[in-house]
Amino acid sequence: MSPAAAQQKKILIIEDDKGINNGLQIKFQKLGFKTDVCFDGEQGLKKMNEETFEGIMVDLMMPIKDGFEVLSQKGGTKNGSTPIYVLTALGSEKQEHARKLGARMIFSKSDRSAAEVVNEIQKDLALKA
Repeated sequence: MSPAAAQQKKILIIEDDKGINNGLQIKFQKLGFKTDVCFDGEQGLKKMNEETFEGIMVDLMMPIKDGFEVLSQKGGTKNGSTPIYVLTALGSEKQEHARKLGARMIFSKSDRSAAEVVNEIQKDLALKA
């Protein structure tokens, strides 16, 4: 997907680590995506009720509401059919639980760079288009 083709695609990043959040935002924007960011699950769900997105990135461990709550409550938002991509440091058992709650793809923070994660999501969204 070229930056021009991605221009209309909007991504919501829900991640409490400001460094990771900023890194993802920069990588998505370099590819032409528009980004919105939230730093906890409660803010993320509020944003998901206000706007629609082509994709949502979420961390599993966050304050106020965690990523599991975001996954389980997304159906009641404007983004019920929007793919959610999980970026986490949690182990395989928690990742499997996220998958059962509807995570489209799960990335381990220790295994993937922000650039690799963003490129995988870009490819997935291009296939969805």
